[in-house]
Amino acid sequence: MILRFSLPYRTVFGQRLAVCGSHPDLGNWQPAAAADMHYDEASTCWSIELTVPDAAGELTYKYV
Repeated sequence: MILRFSLPYRTVFGQRLAVCGSHPDLGNWQPAAAADMHYDEASTCWSIELTVPDAAGELTYKYV
């Protein structure tokens, strides 16, 4: 299963955004292990794409 996260959000230089959640690829709710998002200046959008097993079940997440 492919998960796509996208968030239009402006930040200042040096800041980062990440997705933290209930799956190991999302850090198991540990912000230090969260999945870092990538910033696109043209769209001012942060995004990340992850592939997880179809049997991953229900996932919960938040942006940090």
